[in-house]
Amino acid sequence: FLTNPANNGIAEAQFLLGYLYLTGQGGVKKDVPHAMSMLEISGNSGFLRSKHYLATCFLDGKEVTKNEQRATTLFQEAALKGHADSCFALYKMFSKGNGLEKESKQWLQRAAQAGHPEAKQLLKT
Repeated sequence: FLTNPANNGIAEAQFLLGYLYLTGQGGVKKDVPHAMSMLEISGNSGFLRSKHYLATCFLDGKEVTKNEQRATTLFQEAALKGHADSCFALYKMFSKGNGLEKESKQWLQRAAQAGHPEAKQLLKT
């Protein structure tokens, strides 16, 4: 049911199909390379949730080789387009005492401006 919309360039369908291939859910046979391809296509089509999900896969090493640099790049691409969760992820990554605390605070502020509830709460305290 998702294959036709995904093949016709519907980015949300590409994301969902990629997720199903990655997890092997919904009666779809697990196929990590195809999943990553679908997620990349979806993200490159502007579906920010897909970029964020890919970033978390690379950050956590979920079904792919862990790659924090790739994760950071994907989070930044989504965050710069206003994806609140990606802004917050960058805040958390940069606030680990690695000399990037100034950038961390900026990402926290951007996350709050984009409506991230935890970021809003942290700025109130």
